[in-house]
Amino acid sequence: MTEQSGADESSEEPRLPRPDEIEMAFELLPRDGPTWRTFTFHGAIQNDPVLEDLLDTVCTPEFRGRLDVNQVRDLLSGASPTNVPRYPAPDVAYVVYVYGHPEGIVVSGKNPQAMMAQYVTLLFRPEQGGWLVHHVGDPVPPDQIPPK
Repeated sequence: MTEQSGADESSEEPRLPRPDEIEMAFELLPRDGPTWRTFTFHGAIQNDPVLEDLLDTVCTPEFRGRLDVNQVRDLLSGASPTNVPRYPAPDVAYVVYVYGHPEGIVVSGKNPQAMMAQYVTLLFRPEQGGWLVHHVGDPVPPDQIPPK
């Protein structure tokens, strides 16, 4: 019995999207969701001078009190956000930053590739404006989130 060789659509290797596909994917994201909040945060810390007032609106008070802008800049240097947040709990989201993709990446396909990453942990606090950045670095497990 011989094996048939032939390309199966499901066995295709994932490809990096074109820049226009990336731009379109990000434009479709909700402006009040965790990914856009992360973009706003990232823009505020990259600005010179840092946009302190903007950080007050996108960070939890706990994170704001311990935020070291230079350390976060270093952590995220050379990294780009993915477009699909992960939700380990209803009020917790992770936006993953990966290295080596300057325009960001669109997570798609059946076989996402593992790569070095940093996580932005966000908490949903409607009384404070929705999704807020709580930590940058390793993901904070939901059971380690302090009560409001």
